[in-house]
Amino acid sequence: MIELLVTTAIVAMLIGLGLFMSMDFYRHTLVNDERDIVVSLLLKARERALVNLRQSEHGVCYDDPNYVLFRGSSYDSGAATNETVAAGSGVSVDGMDCEGGSANPVVFEQLSGDSASTTITIGQNGSDKVIYINDEGRVDW
Repeated sequence: MIELLVTTAIVAMLIGLGLFMSMDFYRHTLVNDERDIVVSLLLKARERALVNLRQSEHGVCYDDPNYVLFRGSSYDSGAATNETVAAGSGVSVDGMDCEGGSANPVVFEQLSGDSASTTITIGQNGSDKVIYINDEGRVDW
């Protein structure tokens, strides 16, 4: 009987540890997915600027609750050319706001792809990921 109780206790502890670790893995997966969405939008905007699509600069910003891919040197919320991608729930993004006192969208110059050096922090579920953009438009994550 004692052996059965000890075995049950050990199995219960292993299951509890497994659940704890899987929840942590799930949290990191969510924030990694958000980072991947932002990186793909940044690379798409840079590519459009490099090929001089519509002879214009292209940029990306976060207009809660969406990421916005826009054309031009600044964000215009009413522009018909804006493309929006929904952000995940509970996400916080610093470093590429569309509007407000701290508005600083990431804009890539046409033909060169250059951009202002920027650090973007994406937070979700207690986990943060950082994306760096240098003044030549290189996106590192």
